[in-house]
Amino acid sequence: MVISRYLSRIRPTIRFFFVLMLAANFVGGNAWAAEQLKIFRIATASKKGTFYPIGTLIAKGLSGAKSDTECPDPNRCGVPGLIAVAQVSNGSVANVEAVSAGKIDAGLAQADVVYWAYTGTERFANSGPLTGFRVVANLYPGSLHIVTTATTGIAEVADLADKRVALDEPGSGTLATAELILASLNIRKSDLHPLYIKHNHAGPMLAQGQLDAFFFVAGYPTRSVIDVAKTANIRLVPLSERTVRTLVAERPYFAPGIIPAGTYVGIDDDIPTVDIGTQLIIRADLDEGFVYDLTRALWNERTRNLLDEGHPKGAQVQLDTALRGIGVPLHPGAERFYREVNLLK
Repeated sequence: MVISRYLSRIRPTIRFFFVLMLAANFVGGNAWAAEQLKIFRIATASKKGTFYPIGTLIAKGLSGAKSDTECPDPNRCGVPGLIAVAQVSNGSVANVEAVSAGKIDAGLAQADVVYWAYTGTERFANSGPLTGFRVVANLYPGSLHIVTTATTGIAEVADLADKRVALDEPGSGTLATAELILASLNIRKSDLHPLYIKHNHAGPMLAQGQLDAFFFVAGYPTRSVIDVAKTANIRLVPLSERTVRTLVAERPYFAPGIIPAGTYVGIDDDIPTVDIGTQLIIRADLDEGFVYDLTRALWNERTRNLLDEGHPKGAQVQLDTALRGIGVPLHPGAERFYREVNLLK
């Protein structure tokens, strides 16, 4: 059973008692003590993006048996005694803030937001550095989507001026990235008619003609764009070669990207864009040995199979790219694992 499917749908008070019941059932009549059970929460984003399904698969991979004696092979088991749960959230900015403050154990976040948070720059220039988190791994690239329809006349980013454009909610990585993209092209938010709503609300509004475009950073294919393509003649707005080149030169967490033709219904050409890594972050104060076990479980055979079979983007979560684009210190437990597998000297 995918525990997070149920936990994300119920109110916090009910959720608390549900977890207690689950814990009791998990321990059962076993001699293994209930206090050894650990609930580990991973903040993701909305259900129609990529963070949530990937986070759910990772949570399933990290979750272990009742004790290490039930599953002695670390390549086929999660962390003994751990129940990991993926939780819906507002996204990258909210996740780094919550993890750094110790309000949640771990989270997924865009590489740019992770870097800004730790260094106290860009989106975090006023609030200052957040240093209560560390990185466990780079997971997969997310691609900037600027979604419109054939009837809006929007062919390039400059055409967004004076249009109704959804930039995502405060707390999301998409909003932070959209602001940066617009600023790099000297487009002010006041030049638009901006809406601060999630992509899963923006999609239906776009299809109904109530919106002209929306920004979204996610691994393709993403459910929000698939859904709107079923009822509207969508277009993806490309970034110019010059814009991509400038962004990549100035921002080490960006990389040139392509959303391939055929990814979505109606998209017949490759769409140039930028890719932004998705990283797994964790509380800095967690025990080194525990985080070592988590990292080992993240990259074991069982989790590998879950990712490969569970989501199109899961196959891109690979050990050989686990350290790509990381500009923030690793947690010592993760660092220990990567040294053991010779990814770090």
